[in-house]
Amino acid sequence: MNKQLLTLSLSLVLLLVTSSQLPASPGLSSSSRASQQPSAACAWRQVDTRSTDNPHPIGLADVAGSNSEDVWTVGGDSNGDALIEHWDGKHLTVATTSVFTSMTLLGVAPVSSNNVWAVGLTSRYKAVTAHWDGSSWQRVANPVDPQTSSTLRKVAAIAADNVWAVGYSVSSTVYPTMTVSEQVTLIEHWDGSSWQIVPSPNVYPPGYSNYGNELFGLAVVAADNIWAVGRYTDNTHYRNLILHWDGTSWQLVPAPRAGGVDSYNTLFDISARAADDIWAVGLYQDRGIRDHNLILHWDGTVWQVVASPTNNGHNDLVGVSAFASDNVWAVGNNTDGTYSAFAMHWDGSSWQIVGLPRPVGARFYSPLNAVEAFTADDAWAVGEYEVVGQEPQYFPLIYHYSCTEPTVTPTPTLAPTRTSTATTTTLPSPPSSTATATATNPLPAATASATASVTVTPTSPTSSATATSQPLTLSPTSSPPLPFTATSTASASSTPLPATATPCLLSFSDLAPGYLFYQDIRYLACTGTVNGYPNGDGTYRFAPNQSSSRGEFAKIVVRGFGLAHATPAVPSFSDVPASNVFYSYIEGAVQAGVVSGYGDGTYRPAQYINRGEVAKLVRRAANLVVYTPTRPTFADVPSDYFAYVDVETLYQARIISGLTCASNLCFRPNAAISRGELSKLVHRALELLTPAMLVPTEGGRDVP
Repeated sequence: MNKQLLTLSLSLVLLLVTSSQLPASPGLSSSSRASQQPSAACAWRQVDTRSTDNPHPIGLADVAGSNSEDVWTVGGDSNGDALIEHWDGKHLTVATTSVFTSMTLLGVAPVSSNNVWAVGLTSRYKAVTAHWDGSSWQRVANPVDPQTSSTLRKVAAIAADNVWAVGYSVSSTVYPTMTVSEQVTLIEHWDGSSWQIVPSPNVYPPGYSNYGNELFGLAVVAADNIWAVGRYTDNTHYRNLILHWDGTSWQLVPAPRAGGVDSYNTLFDISARAADDIWAVGLYQDRGIRDHNLILHWDGTVWQVVASPTNNGHNDLVGVSAFASDNVWAVGNNTDGTYSAFAMHWDGSSWQIVGLPRPVGARFYSPLNAVEAFTADDAWAVGEYEVVGQEPQYFPLIYHYSCTEPTVTPTPTLAPTRTSTATTTTLPSPPSSTATATATNPLPAATASATASVTVTPTSPTSSATATSQPLTLSPTSSPPLPFTATSTASASSTPLPATATPCLLSFSDLAPGYLFYQDIRYLACTGTVNGYPNGDGTYRFAPNQSSSRGEFAKIVVRGFGLAHATPAVPSFSDVPASNVFYSYIEGAVQAGVVSGYGDGTYRPAQYINRGEVAKLVRRAANLVVYTPTRPTFADVPSDYFAYVDVETLYQARIISGLTCASNLCFRPNAAISRGELSKLVHRALELLTPAMLVPTEGGRDVP
């Protein structure tokens, strides 16, 4: 879900690029185009993975290999365990190992066949590094402070003693009167003996505290020429973030933006073929909140947006692999509510959509997260898909692009079993089809996060916005929390669902995996805590930027914290009759001692709830023992404020943090809170009550 800001040391000039201004091509050579274009005999075919998997919903986040007969894929399942699969040229093998429980792997990169690295995060949001030595996988110590949240999303290897990984971490700066938390880029380097954190720049737009720099993609040209891409925020929009390593230090590089001044841009992946031929992909959103492909190209001098076809303005790209100047693959998904696989190909002059067969027995849901091309007729793409049955089942989705494979349809197996040792299966392939599809963002984020950037040539962003325009920052502070306890008296009958529960597929029309609070909304939706609004055509929207009403929040509190519904014969409030849609939730929260009304006997369920009220309700619902500091933490929350102890308690419990207002720390207690921000706050409170809670993986039922 993440924000940032201060002052750019690098002078940036925003180049606003509209779709009508996008260059048709970056001027690449097409001397070998005929030999590199996909032919009619070449096609993407599904690899049958169902006999190799455990019965838990699974997704694959990345694919890489030392050659076409040594391919690794990594991801995770809904049990919170990592998934690792290997193709040896004939068989697909699932690695089973106890060292990868309670984690998700998001990136993989080989140095050689017996030297492979993988990165990701644990269920507690701690960065993970793992290594394959030719015989077994083992975890390797990571230097990130265990007290901070961190994620590694991508890894790239140059040599045995030169491996890089990128992601983000939560950094906290302690001042005499406050602690400011911010999300910053995380870059690590393996020197052959240990992982070390390498200083990396962040974008700090003037007038804000930083809370949103993160890196998703990584590509190596040479030891002194490495690129990383991701995004940052200026509190209202995501912007493209591009960093470059010159052998000495990481530097910010101006990045163009697509879609206009109000668009959201994110870069998810990058692939380098040569120093003057590098591709980056992601998405941008227009004012209609539709996702569009975002493709950037580096010609050795400047990054430019490259025009590409789109599926009615409803798709994004999350993976790219450049094999030749006229042979580049990009994958993602359709964001039109189907979340189906989507692929594109560059032939040296233009990008074209390439048809993918629907996975055998699958519904629409089949997002792709990564692609790797080894030769002109040998490429791999991975993701996940849902199989229709009495109960939905989910499997790793692997497509193989080849010009020689036979057309074989895998036999559906709706009840796979998990063995204690690695299992293998030969590679069958279903028939190819002309159906096109689009895919979404990688795991999160966890992870998918997800979670893309756009071509921008920023100048020093200027802003006159004040703190009132900045979303609530919910990053943990660096100081250890003071003692507090959480009891279950208010929710003894129910606890939040863990990640092992049936996962869900989010299909909110206005929520992309790259959205700041996507993981928090996904968890709450998967556990039935939050709902969306019907669009009238069978689809739903979440409206993450819309303020939440007091009635809606009562419902979230009751569902999230497991409080009992109540339907007394006599309503507690004059404006909440038994016919009110929130009646049983509000009454249940009243009986649990969580909510109360106004002096005039009303509750005002349609009134927007403010941050102070939310703090009080969450503190009560979590039943946290109040903490009263010797002096106020926030400049705008004095000791006589009605929710003073509630705000201070959540701050000490690391559920909330503040934002910088001049030289002070502010909370903006009387400001309305958006549904996205609210999801973040509630999710963190639930994590506090359920330490073992994991973020659910993608895939599963729709939760309107």
